[in-house]
Amino acid sequence: MSRRRFEMSSTRSTDKLWLVGAPATQELPSSVLPNREEVLCVLQYHAKLNPCDLAFSVRQTALNVQHQYSKANIPTIDPCDILKKVRRLHDEYNGLKKSKSRTTGQAEENRANFVACLKNLFNAAHRDAMSKITIKEDRDFLEAQRKPGRQGKMGGMDRAWMEKETRTQQRRDDDGSQAAQESQAFAERQATVELESSTSSSSPLEQDVIASPPPK
Repeated sequence: MSRRRFEMSSTRSTDKLWLVGAPATQELPSSVLPNREEVLCVLQYHAKLNPCDLAFSVRQTALNVQHQYSKANIPTIDPCDILKKVRRLHDEYNGLKKSKSRTTGQAEENRANFVACLKNLFNAAHRDAMSKITIKEDRDFLEAQRKPGRQGKMGGMDRAWMEKETRTQQRRDDDGSQAAQESQAFAERQATVELESSTSSSSPLEQDVIASPPPK
């Protein structure tokens, strides 16, 4: 193996999170509900960018989770509870990292249990989600995602959601542009009115001075 190839391989291996075996990443998968591993990878991504602001990293990760559930039309627990679940995952992982040099049976068992649960769904659904969801396909999707391996994909539902979001954003942009144009037109009209008012209110002497040509 060449030196260059060895260095590249070494870099890739160090990018992987300890115990997780996957690198930190900015986004959650777009077509499924996130599992614990994926949420942890996003959390670690933000934590590396903001090492002094854990609250921000947890908040950004929780927003990503909530966004993903919204795309699937699945009601969630309270946003504060999502924050707490993300924070607990962070604390659990960091607690294991602090003791990673230990080789006792209990330490190894704790690590094994953590790894065994990484592929489990990061459940942020409301406890009454199945009764709150009105569309059968959405209920079936949530039920499938809760099974081992997270069966099913959002697919067309995800595309429809994205198209809806694009149209909504376009309307906001159009409304903002129209409001700016109306504001500018109003300001121009106001300036014209003020100028006309100022001219009409000037004294006869001032008007004569303005109207009379300079002496030759």
